[in-house]
Amino acid sequence: MRANDWTLAVDTYNIGKLFHSNWDLAVLALLRDGPRRPRDLARMAAEWPFRDRWNGTKATLSPSRITEALRVLTEEGLVYKTTLSEGWDRSVEYGLTDAGAELLPVLESMQAWLRRHAELFENADGSPRHRRAGKIRSAGRRRASK
Repeated sequence: MRANDWTLAVDTYNIGKLFHSNWDLAVLALLRDGPRRPRDLARMAAEWPFRDRWNGTKATLSPSRITEALRVLTEEGLVYKTTLSEGWDRSVEYGLTDAGAELLPVLESMQAWLRRHAELFENADGSPRHRRAGKIRSAGRRRASK
């Protein structure tokens, strides 16, 4: 194994550790048009259909998941938080840092790859499939049968 191969593997692992859940990347993408308040992000997420490509179920980006993702992304330095007002009507908004904005072309490249290879995730009838979906379901059946 070449040294380059090893460093790519290690760096990829460390990049993955930046994101605690899939929702972190989704929230990052929602911020690409500029700073937003958490409630605005929740409204945007409610309008867009998130589908789990592994099993086809509708995935929900809830306000609590948005809050958690914003906390994680802020801690990692990819998102900044600005307090707009203080007191009983305290309001904050979140935006991308320079480092967070630099990730957008990477996310767009990943999206293009996903769309080019959509057949990897669908059966002939268009229903979702993937080897991981079967493993997850079968693991659940094994636990339930014990």
